[in-house]
Amino acid sequence: MKDKVKLFALLFIFACFFLYHSKSEHLDKIQPNLWAFGTSDDTTVIEEEASDSLTQDEVWDWDEIYRIYKQLKGEKEDSLRDEYYFQIQKSFDIFAAAFRELLKNYVIEIPPLELIEYALDGITRQLDPYTDFFLNEKELNDVVSNYEYVGLGIVVSEIDSSLVVVDFIDSLAKDISGLKFGDQVVFIDNVKLVPNLDTLRAYTSGKENSRIELRVRREGVDTLIPIVTFRRKIEVPEVSFSKIFDVDDGKAIFISIKQFTPNMPDVVREILRSFVKFKPEERKGIIIDLRDNPGGTLESAIQLCEMFLPPNTIIVSTRGRAEDEEKTYKATIAPIDTTTPLIVLVNNGSASASEIVAAAIQDNDRGVILGEKTFGKGIIQSIAVLPYDSYLKITTAKYFSPSGRSIHKNRYLSSASKQIGKLYSTDTLFYTKNGRVVRESNGIQPDIEIKEKDRNSFVDYIRSKALIVKFITRIENQEPLSLGILQNKKRILEKFSNYLKEKGIDYKPFTETLLDTMIAYLERDKTQGSLLQKFKGLKKEMHKPIDKLVQENSNEILEEIENEIERRIVSFYEYKYYVLQQDEYFKESVTLLKNPKRYYEILGVKK
Repeated sequence: MKDKVKLFALLFIFACFFLYHSKSEHLDKIQPNLWAFGTSDDTTVIEEEASDSLTQDEVWDWDEIYRIYKQLKGEKEDSLRDEYYFQIQKSFDIFAAAFRELLKNYVIEIPPLELIEYALDGITRQLDPYTDFFLNEKELNDVVSNYEYVGLGIVVSEIDSSLVVVDFIDSLAKDISGLKFGDQVVFIDNVKLVPNLDTLRAYTSGKENSRIELRVRREGVDTLIPIVTFRRKIEVPEVSFSKIFDVDDGKAIFISIKQFTPNMPDVVREILRSFVKFKPEERKGIIIDLRDNPGGTLESAIQLCEMFLPPNTIIVSTRGRAEDEEKTYKATIAPIDTTTPLIVLVNNGSASASEIVAAAIQDNDRGVILGEKTFGKGIIQSIAVLPYDSYLKITTAKYFSPSGRSIHKNRYLSSASKQIGKLYSTDTLFYTKNGRVVRESNGIQPDIEIKEKDRNSFVDYIRSKALIVKFITRIENQEPLSLGILQNKKRILEKFSNYLKEKGIDYKPFTETLLDTMIAYLERDKTQGSLLQKFKGLKKEMHKPIDKLVQENSNEILEEIENEIERRIVSFYEYKYYVLQQDEYFKESVTLLKNPKRYYEILGVKK
């Protein structure tokens, strides 16, 4: 790893040789400060400042660079040595000259560090979307280490130039923050906010336990409401929800994992230990939910697999450009449960570490994968420490399932991304432990596919605008909130229609928007009068008033209203289980657990 990073580090430092002067005429007099490098624990570190008498050849250590090149590319004839040196020198010369000219002659002054960020951003963008440069540790942590932060624990969406509270991270935020669903944050500490999430984040973050004053606009209240609360450390839960529930005459457990953090395996292990206290014959199933889990650390994925697979079982292997990237990872510790039926839920948002787990469970026939085809991120990144506490997140390897297949999908156009997609790929058929055929594809193909329901564009629209959230907040401010208000369904739908009209909602489906565009073109084209009238007639026929739209979608709207009321009147934990019971993935999983014969047939096991 350290050898590969050196070339990037050298490029970075070469650019930094040119110290910035505000007056361009002094640039010709710049004397670069040169640095010598050492390595420790696969990271590049600065050891000491070199003297001005060092030659460029001594600083760049061409023999060392060529040794790296030969190690990574294989032994080459010595006749290539001079050519390779020349290519490196030429690259540095061109880059340095361009860097110098931009500092000296660009129409506005650009700080050197800002310019090097632009340069490295351009380099990494041409490689793949996961390789990235970070100028400092804060930038890196914002992307990589988002396990905890100091804030209010609220989930906010930017809706129609307003910052709307749509959810809470945990029950504490819901109960003590003073905020309600649908509140629009207008002021923080007497500062009127520009309605964007970055601005909000800047004001809500700060020192733990520090006081913060908000003023919010709430549906049904004429004046802004002052709310005084405190910032606290918010730990984003690795396991968002777990529940032991009844299945026939036994017990099953559901565990939803949202990110693969270093701490996640310990959390899941404790949850599973509470489940395996039941006798084996009482344990009917384990459901692990990895939907919309973007991944995390490789080690945590391996540890999760070890809970369900016998020792010495292959979990994943990696292959990269360097020899030390070729590794096979096997289960090494005693598992928690290797026999209880296991179902892993995935969807298009399941990526990276989630796919490592799904592939290991599928290829070893330990459980059934249920849901949608996964995202298809089959490459691994490592963090390299560069000089001045800067960092490079770099793609170093591809990973492969126990059967040997890659699941990486190349969805980017750069030359490097295309080459990564083809690396070690094959059309060969692969086989699971029990002999089931699995194919190398762009993601993990589930054993049981759950097709997404047809989307209702009108309901999606009112959901995206948080209109039901705000509507229920208004009712909550007028009368005690309970599910009893749904007894008169006609009345509640009428009130919702009136609310939408009061808000000036005039919904247009995408097809009607296209018609408007065509009509606008035809109105400018005076030769198409008859066609214009036909399009206008079609638009009139297509457009539906709010009352009719609400009536046509009444069942889904009533369901949304019921869900919104439920999450306000029950506990945080109770609401999660309430939603889970309506989940199609969960329903299908429970149905499968109640049918052991089908479960084992899918895995190719005769029982």
